[in-house]
Amino acid sequence: MSNFTYERKGTSTYLVYPIDASEEVDTMCLGMITNNSIKGLVPTTSIVLNGQRLVQYDVSSKVTAKQILSDVVTSKRLLGIFSGIADALLAAEEYMISPDNFVMDLEYMYVDVSDFHTQLVCLPVQKEQADFDLAVFLKEIMFRIRIDQSENNAYF
Repeated sequence: MSNFTYERKGTSTYLVYPIDASEEVDTMCLGMITNNSIKGLVPTTSIVLNGQRLVQYDVSSKVTAKQILSDVVTSKRLLGIFSGIADALLAAEEYMISPDNFVMDLEYMYVDVSDFHTQLVCLPVQKEQADFDLAVFLKEIMFRIRIDQSENNAYF
């Protein structure tokens, strides 16, 4: 995922992914994420600049899930993040977007700090299907965080 860069334009911040010539674009996925406002997905645009296609994700006013989870975590924060992941995967199914197109890395999941709801980055390039297990991913998150001891931790 080292091809991602951040770009500032005025008060907006964008995560930018330059699609390499060797990568095959999933045109259906690209069309779906750029032409629709899909719950749980970071708003996306696609531009061609100097012959290279760039996919831009508007991450203004958001922080990464990694940043949120590096601090003491409350149930509201944790459940907001998990709920956002679930919403994105369910909404993607309605738009015929493969779960394999999501960047399942806490560094590229963005959280709105007002409600702790998470938005995922959908990368419209075809790649080898990885053996990704959502349950294992969520369990790993739960085992790595520090939970707030001042609240009822029965949810955990």
